[in-house]
Amino acid sequence: MTNTRLNAVIIEDDKANNENKYFTNIGSGFMHEDNNGLDLVLQAYPVNGKFSVFLPNETADELALPKETYYPVSIVESVKDEDGKYKNYYHRIGAAFAHGNHKGLSIELLATPILKDKTKLVIRTPKKDS
Repeated sequence: MTNTRLNAVIIEDDKANNENKYFTNIGSGFMHEDNNGLDLVLQAYPVNGKFSVFLPNETADELALPKETYYPVSIVESVKDEDGKYKNYYHRIGAAFAHGNHKGLSIELLATPILKDKTKLVIRTPKKDS
């Protein structure tokens, strides 16, 4: 499952016919090796900050993410310290909510990310308090 490419899409309702929906592909998602999150690569950002990530139709799999209802969406910034090692800093900018069939996520961004070198957009399973 870790090599499966997920589709990032904007879903729009047909104003004239409420039964039709239009899907506009805006990027892709790639699962982390530990199955606790995914990286998003977007070519466009929705004006309203809302989009979805789905498994391809041809797969019968579910998302390999743990069965949560909420996942934080963050920009991860990698900064090199004095020892030359990279440290990751997470800046939360939104939330992702699992679909009922667990084949996708609905995502709401509170800010439009500006990604630069050594930064990426990620969805990660929330850490449990111990």
